[in-house]
Amino acid sequence: MSPALLERGAAAETALGDATIDEILAAVRRMAPDADVRRLAASASRALHGDRVALRDYVARYQALISDLVTAAGVAHPDLVADAGDGSTWPADVEGAASPASRAALQESATGVAFSPWVAAHGLDQGLLLHSVASLRAVLPGARPLVPERGGVPHWDVDAAHVQSFVDGVRRELSAPAGPLETIAEAFALNDTELARLFGVSRQAVTQWRAGKVPANRLAKLTTVASLADLLARKLKPDRLPGVARRAADAYGGLTMLEMIAADRQDELLRLVRASFDPSTTA
Repeated sequence: MSPALLERGAAAETALGDATIDEILAAVRRMAPDADVRRLAASASRALHGDRVALRDYVARYQALISDLVTAAGVAHPDLVADAGDGSTWPADVEGAASPASRAALQESATGVAFSPWVAAHGLDQGLLLHSVASLRAVLPGARPLVPERGGVPHWDVDAAHVQSFVDGVRRELSAPAGPLETIAEAFALNDTELARLFGVSRQAVTQWRAGKVPANRLAKLTTVASLADLLARKLKPDRLPGVARRAADAYGGLTMLEMIAADRQDELLRLVRASFDPSTTA
């Protein structure tokens, strides 16, 4: 086992044991060292205000955080987790079997972050980390619950429609069979080999991504490319999009869209495509 994974296991011992809030926060950051907490919190806030792209980013990042926490907990306490049979690991039930119920509970916890008393007491950045640990401890057999010092719901300057849209949107992202990777594959008519080439990973990695195990350092590109696919799908006929993505253009320096993405220039590409559909930028 690698030293980095052992370090995450040691951090899990702290996060799951009798520790202060500050110690738990420090431990969580060691358990999920690649998690961009500021980006996660910013996406949650924008999603609550109606940003659909931010909602997708929030859900993907929160799931990656939970996956990291479960992995670290499994290093510290192998008896508390089990292989689900699809390449993922989830907390075991009281009989030691991989628990679909615990998986569902942890995924569902994404809907409660914005309304968590942890966020009310500690702000969004720290509160969402404490909320994720509390959610994990609630489903681990024998773990002591992590209870906030006080109750209360954080204040958000949004109306009831935004709140319901956020909850419905998170649940839709969690349950929809077509995640960001499928959105990209369908829009650009890509097979797994082509997807792997687009993101500079192996086909095995693509399979793992479909199981929800997307590395935190890949989420930004995945989200950006999915946003690009969404935009193009809204603006172009579906049967035209794959051809457009494979056509070299002067605006992209003679490259195709897919070549721009493979070269990690997806942010630049997204800006150019948005500008091309913006009437105010045309002469």
